Amino acid sequence: MVVDAGVSNIAQFIRTIYWSKGYGKYDFNKPDNLTALKNVTASNVLAWKNILRKYDNFCKNIRKDCMFLADGLRNFALVGNEKRVRRSAVKTTVLNDVIPNLKHMSALDSSYSAGYCDWFWVQDRYSRDMMWLPPSIKACGVYIYTDVYFKPWDAPAGMNRGVLRRVYDIAFNPN
Repeated sequence: MVVDAGVSNIAQFIRTIYWSKGYGKYDFNKPDNLTALKNVTASNVLAWKNILRKYDNFCKNIRKDCMFLADGLRNFALVGNEKRVRRSAVKTTVLNDVIPNLKHMSALDSSYSAGYCDWFWVQDRYSRDMMWLPPSIKACGVYIYTDVYFKPWDAPAGMNRGVLRRVYDIAFNPN
């Protein structure tokens, strides 16, 4: 199993903030930085898509015996540390603000890859800090749990095999 674990998001972050804007230190509170990260366009998801393609190519054409778990771009679901879809912003909805961005996941057109877009609010076991966690990390845990405790052909889904533990919130409700 090859897990993105946020690498594609880091690549996009570096491209968006450092290369195109020329900022030194990133600051979530700086309005220009939030604007640069909030806007999802074909041109500002290039680094993220390139990483997804490289991982997918590795699994599909080089190894041919593994699967890649990809993360959706953080700004599909979050703006800074806030949810993109939230009660205080009445006009933001999953249908209007999340679903249109998922078209960028089409970089993964492969049976060797799975993409996950909903980020998870979790608590770090060691520091006790709360943070948004990339979805591939939790998905990887579910895949491993299924492999260890069930049959190899069982899907990592359902009420027994697909449960995410220690998740306090999700970035958006897929309902």
